[in-house]
Amino acid sequence: MKSEQNRAIHAKNQMNKMSKNSAFLVMAPEELKQRGDKYIGKRLGIKDWSKQQNLQYYMDIYPAISNLTSGTRIAYQPDFSPHPVRYFSEDKVEKKYPKFDKTNLANAAFRHGLISYWYASDKPDIVVVDVDTGKNVDPEDAKIALKKLAEIAIREYGTEPLIVSSTDGRYHMYVKANEELSHAERRERVIKLAEMLSEEASAGLPEVTHKTGGKGYGRKERVSMITIDPSSNDLNKFIANPYSIKVEGGELYSRLPVTLDMLDTMSQEELEDEMKRFVRDPIYRKQQLKERQQIIDKFGEQRTAFLVGAIVAGGVAIKRGGEKVVDTVTDPFYEDAEERYKR
Repeated sequence: MKSEQNRAIHAKNQMNKMSKNSAFLVMAPEELKQRGDKYIGKRLGIKDWSKQQNLQYYMDIYPAISNLTSGTRIAYQPDFSPHPVRYFSEDKVEKKYPKFDKTNLANAAFRHGLISYWYASDKPDIVVVDVDTGKNVDPEDAKIALKKLAEIAIREYGTEPLIVSSTDGRYHMYVKANEELSHAERRERVIKLAEMLSEEASAGLPEVTHKTGGKGYGRKERVSMITIDPSSNDLNKFIANPYSIKVEGGELYSRLPVTLDMLDTMSQEELEDEMKRFVRDPIYRKQQLKERQQIIDKFGEQRTAFLVGAIVAGGVAIKRGGEKVVDTVTDPFYEDAEERYKR
């Protein structure tokens, strides 16, 4: 317990230091490659992963995500922090916050980040739905629910989703919309999708329940749930970008773009093996980037923009034998996000 408290204090101090340091030097990716190296992520149980490896990884994936993330703000999860935090290199006088571009991504990857996030809430034509699973949920149930959700999104909005994998039956699914929407309108679309999934899900799938505001379910709450959270559409909320690294059990996984056909033919174990290899094997990564870029390109060629995601938060919940839950519990970690951003 004491070590956790110490880490939290250290993380807070680091956040304050980064936010107050106007002289923080932002370097070009080429300059960073010439600097020293050391292993990172040890507190999370990660072995043999260095700053230079992390830098090279994110430079490899940047071209694939640049169109989606361009113009948004960025956030990173340092290896010493239990929470994602903003990466500050802004001008203190003009209050300029860094956008998601190659240089800022490189500096954060080298100095801080194991995991990379972008502010989908900065994109008014993107709706975000985060889907997560509890430890007692079969990942195959999540696949079935996800495919049905994709069918509904295609039917309702006329565009083919981009699906991004995570571990244990978690996914991000990006679907384009035809107009710019307010944060409230995006949240309402998520709730509508969840309600339609509840009505149309085939027999045997968990029931859909949802929250309309505040933070989602905690790990202990969602043990037997699949959760869908609308809160990533709110002001100053971020979400993991495609190909960003996820750390679980001391292993590194990449959130890979996948098709529904891939989900039909690959087991969860096969999918996660591929996610690990993508991170660790640079040659395999470059091959896969070329192949998987076709998935992203196909999505990008569509005219309009709507995002459905699936990661670690709760919000809308699918629960076996459960009742519909509406909860407006607020999240203190995010309540002051708008005010902090103004500072």
